[in-house]
Amino acid sequence: RSFLLDEQDDGTRLRATIVKCVEDMEAATNENPTRVKFVCAVGPDKAEEIFTYNQVLDYLSRDEGEVVWKFTKISSHQGPLTSDHPDYKGSSYNVMVEWENGEVTSEPLSVIAVDAPVTC
Repeated sequence: RSFLLDEQDDGTRLRATIVKCVEDMEAATNENPTRVKFVCAVGPDKAEEIFTYNQVLDYLSRDEGEVVWKFTKISSHQGPLTSDHPDYKGSSYNVMVEWENGEVTSEPLSVIAVDAPVTC
């Protein structure tokens, strides 16, 4: 699972991805989830940072208002396609998108390019 962090001074927002859960001995014996911490990979360089249970819940609750599908990579492309081609989806090219949930779909390049212009 991943979530967006607060905006930085330069206006950028980094994404943090939960890598693993860290429980201390007291948390395990007390069964207190607020004592759990998470190691997260942050930003494009995947620097590891530790977040508390409550911090992660706060960031995740901010993301819940708007459903945003996140992809991990574009693995291949198809095209150029003409409008009479059976795989034509309104764009001359289709791209194979690998989504954060593990699903892989073929999407029109024109749609992905609007949502992720830097990637495309």
